[in-house]
Amino acid sequence: MDFSEKNNENKTDKKLGLKLNKKEKTLLGTVAVGLVAFGCYNVLNGLITKNGELMEEYDRLQLEFNEKSAKIARKGAMVQELKKLNSDTNKVASNYYGNTNQGEFIYLIDHLINKSGITLQRVEFAETKELEFPEKTDNDAVAQEKDKKDEATSSTTGSSSTDTST
Repeated sequence: MDFSEKNNENKTDKKLGLKLNKKEKTLLGTVAVGLVAFGCYNVLNGLITKNGELMEEYDRLQLEFNEKSAKIARKGAMVQELKKLNSDTNKVASNYYGNTNQGEFIYLIDHLINKSGITLQRVEFAETKELEFPEKTDNDAVAQEKDKKDEATSSTTGSSSTDTST
C-alpha cells in the first residue's frame, strides 16, 4: 500500500469518525451486503406474492368476463327461441282459452257488482304471462296415445252397456 492510498483511507475514516481496521471493514461490508440482500428478498417476495394474487384475480375476472360474453352472444338465439316457444304456447293455449279480453272481464265484473249491490273493498287484476310448456318427449306421446285408446275403449264399452240396459 502506498502513501496516497493510506491517505485516502484515513480521510474516509475521518469523515465517518471511525477508525476501523481491514477486518472490521470487511465484516461491516459483508453485513451491509447481507442486509441489502435480505431487504431485496423481502421486497421481491412481497412483490411475487402480490403478483400471484393479482394473476389469480385476473384469471377469475377473465373467466367471469368470458362467461358473460358467452351469455351476451347467446342472447340473440335465446330471444328467437323464446319468441318461437311463446308462439307455440299461444297456439296451444288458444285451443283452450279462445279469445279473451281482460277489459271485457273487468266491465262484466263491475256490472255484476253494481247490479248485485255487493260492496267490495278492492278488486285487483294482474298482467297475463305467456306460459312455457316443456317439450314433449317420446314417452309423453306414447302415454297420450294410450290415453286416447283407453278413452275410446271405455266410451264404446259404456255405450254398449247402455244399449243393453234400455
